[in-house]
Amino acid sequence: GAGARAKDAKATPTVDATLKATKFPAATVDALAGTKGSVGRYVGDAIDAEVVATNFSTAPGSQGALSAKISSQFDVIDAPALTVGDGFLRAGPDKPMRANFTLSPEVREQLLTPINPVFSDVTSKERARFTLNSLAWPLDGDRRKFDAAFTLETGEIQLTNGGPLAFLLSVLQAGRTEGFEAQIDPLRVTVSKGRLTYRDFSLRAGKTQTGAWRNSLVFSGDIDLAATPMYANEIRTAVPLSDAANWSSDARGVFEAIGAASPELLKSLTVGVKLSGPIFDANGKPAKLKQELALPDLREVLRDNPAAVIKGIGGVIDAFRKKDKK
Repeated sequence: GAGARAKDAKATPTVDATLKATKFPAATVDALAGTKGSVGRYVGDAIDAEVVATNFSTAPGSQGALSAKISSQFDVIDAPALTVGDGFLRAGPDKPMRANFTLSPEVREQLLTPINPVFSDVTSKERARFTLNSLAWPLDGDRRKFDAAFTLETGEIQLTNGGPLAFLLSVLQAGRTEGFEAQIDPLRVTVSKGRLTYRDFSLRAGKTQTGAWRNSLVFSGDIDLAATPMYANEIRTAVPLSDAANWSSDARGVFEAIGAASPELLKSLTVGVKLSGPIFDANGKPAKLKQELALPDLREVLRDNPAAVIKGIGGVIDAFRKKDKK
């Protein structure tokens, strides 16, 4: 009854506290949390922090609140409204958590490349911007109960051509090893029951004098965060054939032939790669994903379109196969 609940509440006190730290060693956090040095690698050697806990309790059914502001050499994090209760750490869209962070090699390798391999090739002088619109993180660490929605913005970046998408980038004729300008559109991710998905995530390359972009790669992803190790069910990278007309003078005639025969078909067809497999190896390093060529569905083309279209698509596929073998 009510008396029992009051007794329980009395037995488990609530905490109101404000913690402030200046130049706090990240190594100490790593030692206390058992995070094997990852805090130091991600944020730098020293942390400034202010954490406010209100009505914080470990009692079942209780609802405590937290807010945190953390800054360091590489990161600024502002979490104005977190709640802890019913076994979850939660955040909502009314007061989202925001972060600005440097695209360091550690962040790219451990946090971003598993979401999409293009991040392995990215460098930027600007900080990336992260907005966590909703979060339900299970305090027992069971990722099968993990829900979230977030946006990642990197804007204009430099792209080098050394990662798993190298042959696609070389088809774009932008694969110079010293790097080239590109733009990554905002990545909007949903996590539901530990399954991370996104679609229509675009990288744009080939900047024109007017500031527009000639080419684009369009990504979608489906990743099982709850698997051990985490597993990419499918990361698909598609090049719209209508965009790919800008690849090279050799390809241009092929695309013009398709467009002349069927403009709508040209808009609908894409060619690209499909990546799948375990995301990390036994040592916790990004694993080499299985790579397959993702070709257009030709059934309707063969049924409804003239020979010029079939010949044109064959030329595109041949070009991709040659690049893939290299």
